[in-house]
Amino acid sequence: QRRGEVAGRILACVWDQALQAAGPTAQLDYILDAHGYQPLLNLNVLPYLNLARHIDSYFAERFHRIIIVDVPEVLVLLIKAILPLMPLKTRQKVVFIRRDRP
Repeated sequence: QRRGEVAGRILACVWDQALQAAGPTAQLDYILDAHGYQPLLNLNVLPYLNLARHIDSYFAERFHRIIIVDVPEVLVLLIKAILPLMPLKTRQKVVFIRRDRP
């Protein structure tokens, strides 16, 4: 595994452990605070693209909502690359919010 590929795997493990502990019918709300995102520290997007694939398979019905807070313009490109890989039902669970626009 190359440097930078760990983050997606860590997220998948954390989500899996939380859902296992919560029981078979539990759902998960995931909040990603993107404030301060630094693109130069996150150049490898492949782990996140791989993770996006699994959100609709392994985690398909386990996500209730994915909330992304304060997405910087640089991150919009990454999100635009990931969202088309997800089926419509999954994309509809993704919500973008900004603190400066309540």
